Amino acid sequence: MMLSIIIPVYKTEKYLDRCIESILMQKVDDIEIILVDDGSPDKSGEMCDKWALRDNHIRVIHKQNGGPGSARNMALDIAQGTYITFIDSDDAIAENTFLPIINYLTEHQDIDILEYPAHLYIGSPKERKLTFENDIFDIHDLKDKQNLWLDNKLYAHCYSCNKVFQRSLFDGLRYSESVTLGEDIRLISQLLKKARNYATINTGMYLYYFNGESISGSLKYADELLSSHLYAVEQLGIDIYSKVSRRLYLTMLNFQIDAYRFAKSTPKEPILKKNPIPLRYAQNKKDFTKILLMRILGVKNMCRLFSCR
Repeated sequence: MMLSIIIPVYKTEKYLDRCIESILMQKVDDIEIILVDDGSPDKSGEMCDKWALRDNHIRVIHKQNGGPGSARNMALDIAQGTYITFIDSDDAIAENTFLPIINYLTEHQDIDILEYPAHLYIGSPKERKLTFENDIFDIHDLKDKQNLWLDNKLYAHCYSCNKVFQRSLFDGLRYSESVTLGEDIRLISQLLKKARNYATINTGMYLYYFNGESISGSLKYADELLSSHLYAVEQLGIDIYSKVSRRLYLTMLNFQIDAYRFAKSTPKEPILKKNPIPLRYAQNKKDFTKILLMRILGVKNMCRLFSCR
């Protein structure tokens, strides 16, 4: 078995057919599709069973609700593919995505993680495309992994869903089941520590549809997202107060402001436990203003200022 495609399913009866049809139209045979009905209260579980009867590539697991991490973990326990990929059940993939990927991995069998393009937030004002050049990054030591995270801004597209992983990387590793949002960031930082290389290609397209009802569309999990980034920083030994980390620092500051906006109190995981980054690290007026205000106001008042609606 070449590729296992893992799809957690929860309350997506409006989108599930679109997702599965986009996979079956890929015209690749050496795959398995594992649908995990995560205790969905709608008709999603029944739809999964009907799809399994229609196509022998599809396997179905029914379980009590435990969140996307729990669903993915259960599928990882039974997956038989040499490679693993994930698709959310309210998303899809574009035509002719998997065949070039499988051909590439057949020619480059030493690749540990492969990332392919994504069309993000389809149907929202934030809609954009994430594209790549064909490239292979050797990440044998910790410094290489840090550079990939920072220089290539992997932290900004640290999704499970537009990547293909060697299944062996998951030996001894699983998604956190206690985190609702950000479980991707936590696990990928762990997978990077084991990986020898990371490749990108310019073919294929993951279709990430904006769904205001989804977990990722909810502001209330911003604190968990911040916590997950802090976890990844610790795993990879990154100093967020250094000059090379300035973009990540400011990104995490935005998560902290979002977390405050929802909670109306200082987030559980404030990133600024010492003086903020120096003003000379700012690359534009917006950054300069934000850093200056942070130095003057401090984290709590900074969050209050930027959280005003």
